[in-house]
Amino acid sequence: FDQSSFTTSPTGSLCKYTICPASGVCRIRLDLTSFVIADPITKSDTASTGAGAGKCSVESLTVTSPGMTPPPEICGTNSGQHMFIDVNPANCIDVNININSLDTSTSRKWSIHSKQYTCGSTIAGPTGCLQYHTGTFGNLATFNFDLAATSNTILPTTTHLASQNYDICFRREENKCRTCFSTKFATSFGVSSAPHATIAQAGAGATCTGTLGYADFLEIPGAQVSPLSTTSSEYTVKSAPMGYSRICGRIFSNVAAATAAATVCTHNAPFKIHVNTDDGELVANGGTYITCETCTTPATTTT
Repeated sequence: FDQSSFTTSPTGSLCKYTICPASGVCRIRLDLTSFVIADPITKSDTASTGAGAGKCSVESLTVTSPGMTPPPEICGTNSGQHMFIDVNPANCIDVNININSLDTSTSRKWSIHSKQYTCGSTIAGPTGCLQYHTGTFGNLATFNFDLAATSNTILPTTTHLASQNYDICFRREENKCRTCFSTKFATSFGVSSAPHATIAQAGAGATCTGTLGYADFLEIPGAQVSPLSTTSSEYTVKSAPMGYSRICGRIFSNVAAATAAATVCTHNAPFKIHVNTDDGELVANGGTYITCETCTTPATTTT
């Protein structure tokens, strides 16, 4: 589905694309090769004087799949992202792009490609995984994070989306037994308030309670602590000390109150990250842009 750049909607306020699965299909992948529509509510908007930053208030992409849990509503810049949609082979799905036809100043465009996978396909990822990554190295980000960014700092105008609740899954590659995550840039992480009022810190564990101010977090099952070494780190053994699974705050680390970003690894397969954000922000939190790497465990260590 391709729509070149426009400011005045050529089709009105709703563009709907219907995809009907072929026989035996259980998953449909949508690649957002290019996708830019209006941004969510930001801290600078007059509409966000209270909780509400991150909501797609005027424009959005939604997907309906009868009988299945729908993916979260998204908006803003999502070029390079993808979604796997669980489908009932007997029902078509609808990809809905809602446009504010009264706004003739915002530039929008999209190019969305779909691919169908038969039930049981090993390259489509497990049921329930909204995103699925393969290979030994790659990058991932929360929705509405510009993947073309080269900046080391999340801009004040960058806002992660509200009401996100989904899993990002990773294939365990041959002879690999852990996955490690680190920030793409030193400060390309920020999903909630920091524990300290004036110092950028990591929130972890009980801090990421799901209550106001700390309701947004990443969860990495089996997350481990300590700096990563390429030789004899404790990450090389499954018995390494366990850190907190939930990570929030302004610094990417599963050590509570940390002021420096860390590499966080897990041996818990199947590998995944759970993304959770509530239905609106009191402040404009930037989101997450991180690097993942699946690693071998050296043969000289005990696993």
